[in-house]
Amino acid sequence: MARNRAAVEELGKVTMRKISLALCLAVLLGGVSDPARASDWNDIDCSQSKLEIPGFRDLKCQRGPDWESTRGCVAENYLAGSQSGDFTLQLTAIRTWKNCLIKTSSDLDYEIKTYFSWAANASGWGSYRELAGATGATMINRGDNCFTFYKPGPARNTSEESGFAWVLHGVFCVAGTRTLDDQAVASFINSIQVKE
Repeated sequence: MARNRAAVEELGKVTMRKISLALCLAVLLGGVSDPARASDWNDIDCSQSKLEIPGFRDLKCQRGPDWESTRGCVAENYLAGSQSGDFTLQLTAIRTWKNCLIKTSSDLDYEIKTYFSWAANASGWGSYRELAGATGATMINRGDNCFTFYKPGPARNTSEESGFAWVLHGVFCVAGTRTLDDQAVASFINSIQVKE
């Protein structure tokens, strides 16, 4: 019985992550088909976000609905994005409270290629690789050169299981035929902070 409850809870975590991220990207890009669901996400001043990305201007930040597990753990959802003529960035964070944790999937295709719904239309996928503590891959989206990634951290353990305090999913793109520079992407990833 306890095993079934744990399996249902884990399925709920994965399903909620898919719904949350698909919705928050749709909100950012203005493509929400269900206005009631879009209303669950609120624009916030980026100083109120748990996501901090120093050095980027014109960020748009949102706070999504919290999700509570059957164990009473709460996951908070945050989104930051920016589009300019030179680059596009989209970043999401799911963060838990101090005594809870997030489990990530060992399925890199899920964590990197299918986490963002629009990535299904991307092409030219590169091999998975580590960059600045994140795991990701290069790809081409709408003609832009991109690096999409996920980065969990820091490790958090309870008496029953292991996981992470938060997980980031993001994409960093440069416009058109510009070359995607590993140093610039690593600098971006290293600049991201998830506030406690």
